[in-house]
Amino acid sequence: QLIKKLVVEENHQWPKRKKIKSLVEEENRKKDIVKWISNVIGKKHKASGIAPCPFANKVIKDKTYEIIKAKTDLAKQVAHLCDIIDIFKLDIIIVYCDNTVIEKNLKKICNSIQKNKPHTAVMYDHPTNNGLVKGMQFSYQKCPLVMIQPMKKLKAAQKTLRKKTNWYQIVGNEDMFV
Repeated sequence: QLIKKLVVEENHQWPKRKKIKSLVEEENRKKDIVKWISNVIGKKHKASGIAPCPFANKVIKDKTYEIIKAKTDLAKQVAHLCDIIDIFKLDIIIVYCDNTVIEKNLKKICNSIQKNKPHTAVMYDHPTNNGLVKGMQFSYQKCPLVMIQPMKKLKAAQKTLRKKTNWYQIVGNEDMFV
């Protein structure tokens, strides 16, 4: 009877432990993405003298971002996030995926949503893509990401970069929603 009770208690508590471990893993992934943004995306590249995204550190400092784990229906989730990003006054939402989504499917999802949600920029990053542009590393490389930004804010940032920097002369205009 006592053994049966202990087994029941153990089994009852196991899902709680599993959930806590999952939450810790999610928090660690989020911290790692913030670290990547600060140390790679927002940091000046030695050879070019520019950061892959000169606005990245301000976004981190101002906390105008959200990092979210992908759900089973990624397309539906991203489409929904496109609809609500302005409500929360965010500069970017980053959705990180497990490694089961292949780049071809991720690209299809993002392109499809981009066509239907022109008020947002929907971009992706996949570990199978080397993520190098003019020698600068843009890619997270650890798992697929979907990045969602309000198109208005992205266009304003692009305008600032064109007027006040030589960023586009160095990087070019590839896939930059121009």
